[in-house]
Amino acid sequence: RPPGSRRWRSPLRRRSCPSLPRNSPIPVRMPQGERFFWMASRITDAVWKPPVQITGILTSALIARRIKGALLWGILATAVLGWILQISPPPSGIVALPQLPVDLVGQAFVGLGQINGANLTNFLAVTFVFLFVDLFDTVGTLSGVGIQAGMINERGELPRAGAAFMADAVGTTVGAILGTSTVTTFIESASGVSEGGRSGFTAVVTAGFFILSIFFIPLFSAIPGFATTAALVIVGVLMVGNVSGIRWSDPAESIPSFLTILVMPLSYSIAEGLAIGFITYPLIKAFQGKSHEISIAIWILAAVFVLRFILLGLGVA
Repeated sequence: RPPGSRRWRSPLRRRSCPSLPRNSPIPVRMPQGERFFWMASRITDAVWKPPVQITGILTSALIARRIKGALLWGILATAVLGWILQISPPPSGIVALPQLPVDLVGQAFVGLGQINGANLTNFLAVTFVFLFVDLFDTVGTLSGVGIQAGMINERGELPRAGAAFMADAVGTTVGAILGTSTVTTFIESASGVSEGGRSGFTAVVTAGFFILSIFFIPLFSAIPGFATTAALVIVGVLMVGNVSGIRWSDPAESIPSFLTILVMPLSYSIAEGLAIGFITYPLIKAFQGKSHEISIAIWILAAVFVLRFILLGLGVA
């Protein structure tokens, strides 16, 4: 729903939209800011791979039968079938001692000494964009997964959301210092929620298995990316049911909600979708003569999103 609704949500995204496989869209380079927009009308190579088609039906059947671990079994079956059909290379081994990429540790601080008055503005602009994208990606993920887990209260709030944001912030910061890809919340977590994982203990157990998986890198790295395609599509199907709570008869809710849902997968960014939602929602409310129902915070966020689009148009962000 739009920001002011009782149950605001943004579960549709890939990192924004789980129904769109990771390589599904076709990138088109846009003239301004080299922005990538993704055309969801093209079905990807991943979907046409026989293992995905076969195990997609198998996973759907397991889900329909409410078999525990259906998504995991589907991923494993897709990987094994891909190896058998020689679509993806089989694992070169099973166990190996981990090699820590120590050469990447601390690289985030390289170049800080070169910041001066001439490039400070660009540095701050880039920092703002990263903060903006990561923050609202996390907002959308927590909202979508929270709804899927049934954790959103009657006021549309996620209890103890501050702790979740702190964990995300610490993970992002520490991950950057250690030289890893961004350690943040992902919508794939919804697959665990769909299997019944709804407590912090689930995350602790998952972390423990991540530690153990370090010693089985040859095996896990051989699992092809397309193995998760069917699982993500099914998770997307499960999460799209949340749109039934939108009051489609009210333009102030239906239009911003539809635009938010549409823009997220097309722009491959939750931030873009939320930006459109935050901008259109107060404007439509104002045209309805209900601007008094919009909080100052919403207007400020709408202004920030408009400023960001202006910066994108100027090529700053």
